[in-house]
Amino acid sequence: MNDNIWPFQKSKSKFCLFNSINKTLYLVYISNPSAKLILYDLINFSIITIIKTGHNSKITDVRHFKDNKKKIDLILSTSLNSQIKLWNFRKGQCILNIENIYNKWNSIYTYSSCFLYYKNFIYIATSNFARHSGPIKVFDLNGKLIKELNKSNKETIYIESYYDNKISTNYILACNKGHIKSYDFKNNKLFQTYYIDDYDESLYEDFTFNNTGEITKLIGSNWTYFIAIWDFNTGELLDKYVIYEYKYPVYGICLLNDEILIAGVNKNLNIININQKKIIKMLNGHETDPTIIEKIIHPKIGNCLLSGCMNKIILWKYKDLNFDLEKIIKNNDSE
Repeated sequence: MNDNIWPFQKSKSKFCLFNSINKTLYLVYISNPSAKLILYDLINFSIITIIKTGHNSKITDVRHFKDNKKKIDLILSTSLNSQIKLWNFRKGQCILNIENIYNKWNSIYTYSSCFLYYKNFIYIATSNFARHSGPIKVFDLNGKLIKELNKSNKETIYIESYYDNKISTNYILACNKGHIKSYDFKNNKLFQTYYIDDYDESLYEDFTFNNTGEITKLIGSNWTYFIAIWDFNTGELLDKYVIYEYKYPVYGICLLNDEILIAGVNKNLNIININQKKIIKMLNGHETDPTIIEKIIHPKIGNCLLSGCMNKIILWKYKDLNFDLEKIIKNNDSE
């Protein structure tokens, strides 16, 4: 297993952020190459728990789900060697281990997994990055394979579930080479494909939603310098624009409000007015490109952004469009 296979260095979810059952704001981040998960109290800036996961390859993704019935916080970890593990994180207990998810194919690496809640049941979806086709696989919490979505799927770097409140429908979205795809979970079929043109062969890195208007907009970023906006339901391309004149790929993105988008480009956080298609401010502090950006609104710490790159997570406080660096959190063994 080659842990340095491209494009692991750019995979998205190096941390997850959540309000726990006990109402504390936590951050869980990955510490590679030792494959540890760190539970961090984001209010008091302190490490609570360190879990040695037992993954024998680098962890590529980490996600959270709050199980209100059992009153536990579930954490899902994914590693390159086609393995996922489910944790009762407060106890540091592994409650599910699924191995050899994609053992039928050569050169398949597990890059991303997510939770999906459907009809009072919790499911786990996982994807691969491969030279050959491999489906998105969905498991229940007993480790039973429930379904496979789009068996021709390949080169998926990031997946996420999405629930459309307007029509009460669950979707799984996947960032692929040349496009983003959405899958109707209930009907087990492809819903839409979102792309800029037929010539786009770059990987899509991240996406976010704006559902405050009449239509739900999907906003995506890719490695050929574009930010694109689609109608989520029809797949129609509504707008696109290039940052930095085709010089730098766009990685993590986060919608601050209807007008302001935060994008990780060229080692900076770029504050962009998406209506004017204009960068209005840049925040420095990362040594590599920020691949994940999350917005926080919390009564104890106020309005914040959390941005992560290869070896660093930064907490920024902001008011209006004035941003201050509040805290730097390291997330690699070597740091």
